[in-house]
Amino acid sequence: MAGYRIFHRAIFSSVFFSALSAIAQAETGGAGDLAFEKKVKPFLEEYCMDCHDNDSRKGKVSLEDLNAVSPENATMWRRIWEQVALKEMPPRKKTNQPELMERLELSNWITDGMVRALENQGGFVDHLRPVKGNHLDHDLLFGPLPKDLEPASTPARIWRIHPQEHLVRLNDLVLLKRKYDPERPGLWTHGDHIPSNLEGQTKVYLGLDGYLGSAGDTYNFATLGINAKLTMIKDHGLRNYPFLYTVNSAEASLIASDAETILRFMAYGPPGEPWQFAESYSKVPDQYKSQGLMFYSNEIKRPLTPVYDLMKNPGVSDEGLTKAIHFLFEALTLRPPTAEETASYLEIANKSIKKLGKEDGTFLGLSPIFLDPDALFRPELCEDCKQPDKYGRAPLQGQELALAINAAFSYIRPDNDHLWTALAEGKLKTREDVKREVTRILNDESIRKPRILQFFREYFD
Repeated sequence: MAGYRIFHRAIFSSVFFSALSAIAQAETGGAGDLAFEKKVKPFLEEYCMDCHDNDSRKGKVSLEDLNAVSPENATMWRRIWEQVALKEMPPRKKTNQPELMERLELSNWITDGMVRALENQGGFVDHLRPVKGNHLDHDLLFGPLPKDLEPASTPARIWRIHPQEHLVRLNDLVLLKRKYDPERPGLWTHGDHIPSNLEGQTKVYLGLDGYLGSAGDTYNFATLGINAKLTMIKDHGLRNYPFLYTVNSAEASLIASDAETILRFMAYGPPGEPWQFAESYSKVPDQYKSQGLMFYSNEIKRPLTPVYDLMKNPGVSDEGLTKAIHFLFEALTLRPPTAEETASYLEIANKSIKKLGKEDGTFLGLSPIFLDPDALFRPELCEDCKQPDKYGRAPLQGQELALAINAAFSYIRPDNDHLWTALAEGKLKTREDVKREVTRILNDESIRKPRILQFFREYFD
């Protein structure tokens, strides 16, 4: 039980503190020349000038004429930050060492200054990179916290979704849901991490629910599938950091192409000739079995969605299009569209249908939903947050908070979605509300939690 309590506390803290967005963050140690004169210069004089004034110049480095961070001296300040944060300077043999908070304040002053000074010089993000994790003193992580340390918060940020998250959402559109079986909890279930195939590829396969059979190795090369289009860094360890990723034009083009493939499958099922569909594999004529083809059930074995209804029924109506738009948008973004978003996508779809006809126009007109910003990114911008506290922090509110909690565990919106119920009832506002929902999710074995598995896989990688 002790291990469970520690794990529970860690998960809650991660969710809650990631929901604290610094709206008006005060810069540690002040800003610019004033902070340099009051705190930074005395630090350098106390701990550095014995070796690095104009007379000593140990290592051919003098800090005596160094001023506040600027583009011209940024290289020197970067070196100072590295050395001070890693406790390489002052040298370890020196008895006169800075206190923990002195090192932290100087490090934060330098990185804040670097961000400002290099804003128009390509930017500065080195302090955000995973490899810089050791620049945070381990005494702050594992020891008693100094009493004057400001409480933790995170800046407003935008997360690009994880490639697995993207694939699981697409998979949910084309594969029948495998319900959680408490008697067999290890079986792959709706919402789980998608495993790699024998070739090491991670794909969403279309039509496997109705797969009957194939000859030889046809299954290995003829199965219709969607590869991951979002990329990740290849480093070992934790890799899911918001500032590292975006979606480039090549990825966007590939996602749009996949969108049309998925929509056609949702409407019509796997492509093929009439004789590729039968009651069973034994009913397939022998002359076709040696042609390197896939064979499928002639029963519909895929999710029947508003996209299927839209293409099945004759003609096109705004009502049918709206249902398809709502379904796709919520499946891909995990939230309902606003009235403005619905109207915008409805206009795009209608224009496309008018120009290309029902079939091509519908698929092309619905594809942009797959590229909606919230289908590929999850914002934590705190635009609807309360008045910040004295540290400039404010907890996330509304849909941003609900999606942040869900994203700590899941890739998709759970079937029994208490989070949205709590949000609608005004019961998702406080720290206690967050703790209640986190505890409920952790204790509910039917809610799949691939994000936790992903974290530990990367942590121990």
